[in-house]
Amino acid sequence: MNSSRFSSIGALLCGVLFAIVTVGQNGQGSALIYPERLRADVEYFRKVIHGTHPDPYRYCTKEELDQVFMAVLDSVSRPMTREQFLFTLLPVFHRIGDARLAPRLDEATEDRLKRHVSLLPLRVRVLDEGLYLDEELKGFQSFSPGSRILSVNGIEAEQMLADLGRWVVTDGANESLRTRLVERDFHVLFAMTYGASESYVVEVMTPDRERAKVTITGLTGEEIERSRKPVGPELQPWRSKWENDNSTLWFVMRSLTRADLGRSKRSVSKAIDRMLAELEQEGAKTLVIDLRGTQGGDPEVASQVFAAIAMAPFKLFQAMTTRHVTATNGEFAIVAPDDHYASVKDFEFPRSEDVAALRPGDDRLRLVQPHAKAFQGKVYVVCDGATRDVAAAFVMLGRRQGRVRVVGEETGSNAASFTSGEELHVVAANSGLRLDIPLVRSVPAGEPSGPSDRGEMPHHRATERPWGIAKGKDTIRSALLEMIRELQ
Repeated sequence: MNSSRFSSIGALLCGVLFAIVTVGQNGQGSALIYPERLRADVEYFRKVIHGTHPDPYRYCTKEELDQVFMAVLDSVSRPMTREQFLFTLLPVFHRIGDARLAPRLDEATEDRLKRHVSLLPLRVRVLDEGLYLDEELKGFQSFSPGSRILSVNGIEAEQMLADLGRWVVTDGANESLRTRLVERDFHVLFAMTYGASESYVVEVMTPDRERAKVTITGLTGEEIERSRKPVGPELQPWRSKWENDNSTLWFVMRSLTRADLGRSKRSVSKAIDRMLAELEQEGAKTLVIDLRGTQGGDPEVASQVFAAIAMAPFKLFQAMTTRHVTATNGEFAIVAPDDHYASVKDFEFPRSEDVAALRPGDDRLRLVQPHAKAFQGKVYVVCDGATRDVAAAFVMLGRRQGRVRVVGEETGSNAASFTSGEELHVVAANSGLRLDIPLVRSVPAGEPSGPSDRGEMPHHRATERPWGIAKGKDTIRSALLEMIRELQ
């Protein structure tokens, strides 16, 4: 059973109270919507999730999920802004426990928040030791990077992280993904939680252990874009660096999507061939594949990369299932992508059930042979909570086959199964809240060794250290290279 903070009705009601007390302070001009209209939207989401999501009952029964929906319906008793309503809905999505199934604000409200509201212009890092400043999103510095953030407007960092984390939906009880998503959206989540201000009082502990307090002027998203200076040429999604001291090639793969590689004018097969040629030419003993922050992606690309290190034939996924979507006749305002139905068009759905496996010949389930020149040396994979979808499946396959040693955090996608692939896009009629419903449930090859509601666990847990931020160094990279050197 899901052990997240919204795993009970009591916790749900606490969450609703939180939404009314804190999000209501936001005062950003979002119009109030009458409760009867909002309750109609709750019913709409209940019907469409029950009818289309491929795995809504992983952590609860249908009856238990309906109880959470009913608690939300009962709590919608007063006019709410769209932000308040979104937060009020979140206990449903925490209970389902699918990171890819989370409501979003309507386009106009989201655009206002991200581009036209006075935000706290900070990029942060959440480390084991606390909350740290990574970068100020403006043209000058008030604090040194690597300073520990103690409070903002009198709100202590620990409380901030707990409050902001309530907005984030993860797979099961995965906290590493929650942390990385809070990092990514910190300035927007802060405004949604505590309200936007023209200025923010930030208290920090500098890398020199001095306490300081500074008032920072808020900036809109548009102002942030205009004020930031270029930091150099855009990095390629795939890039490598040879470490001569320990005969190691460090290969960064920030995307496993063919389109991203196409924009960099590289083909997948040629890039892999170049990597293998470099490994052979340099006489490499070790390969490190860095998948931190890599998400989405094409299963075919992930399979091609794994074939470059594989010792035996493999499958990235052992099974994939989809729902027999029957509610496409106008009852729901949904748009089904053509390629979803193309992938199952040769499969005859059973009449008595609405769950079906993808057709056996689906390319995503095929057996893949190792590359003819596959690397035979030691392989490490570095991942974190933002390593998701097919990148996470790559990590899982490598660990379960015993082919790689995994370093970093648990993956952001669930180790037992996760949703992926095409989506249905739905919009609630009254609030305008949007929901992207994944259509395919993917079961990675092999068996997970950890809890059923967590991501794939690393062999060696490693997180960034505060001094690395201050000095601009990747401390995980440094520590892993040192470990490789000692083992050799």
